[in-house]
Amino acid sequence: MRRSSINKFVLVPAVLLSLQSCFVAKDYTRPAEVVQEEFFRTDQLPQDSLTMAEVSWREMFTDPFLSTYIEEALENNIDIRIALQQMQMAQAYLRQGKAAYFPSLNAGAGVVHQELAANNQSLYGRSSIDQFELTADLSWEADIWGKIRSNEKALQASYLQSVAAHKAVKTELIANLASLYYRLLSLDEQLAITRQTVLNREQSVETIKALKDAGNVTEVGVQQTQAQLYRAQAVVI
Repeated sequence: MRRSSINKFVLVPAVLLSLQSCFVAKDYTRPAEVVQEEFFRTDQLPQDSLTMAEVSWREMFTDPFLSTYIEEALENNIDIRIALQQMQMAQAYLRQGKAAYFPSLNAGAGVVHQELAANNQSLYGRSSIDQFELTADLSWEADIWGKIRSNEKALQASYLQSVAAHKAVKTELIANLASLYYRLLSLDEQLAITRQTVLNREQSVETIKALKDAGNVTEVGVQQTQAQLYRAQAVVI
């Protein structure tokens, strides 16, 4: 009797340990005070209620031409399309993972047609036999060990990753396009200013030549003014 009781006491902890080892899905609990705020200087900065991540590019860039270019780029960019397809694929996998909580029903139907031999036709009274078969199977998996829940969390993380990748590609494309657009605007303004400078230099050359003819300036002044004109014309060309 003593030996049997000892076996019972040994068996119960062993069963509990085996059940505990099989359970792999545990809820994550964030440790308290992981980072000490006093070790960083950024905790003293004022916090704005609105961040750049919450501002739409339509509100940030109000130029109608730039908005048209951005819309066209987002529609035709290959990287954007690939990221969008990956996001839709991850979303489909996530829906499939959530469907694992529900029971599954499998149904099937079949027909067997058999032609009888001449010596068997008199036995059955007909030349052929048709057999119909209809089957159905209902199954449901209980998420005891957290397998379905862990799989759902992994698929959800993959979906969020695809969403973030799509946003990153989209943001990079918009930023590069806006930077090139405003750089072109800057170059156009510089070109307009340079052309106006060329006109002013041409007038200055005519003026300095008239002053030379009047004996007020020398040939050196004329050559200097013409050099400035040539320099401006070289920038335009």
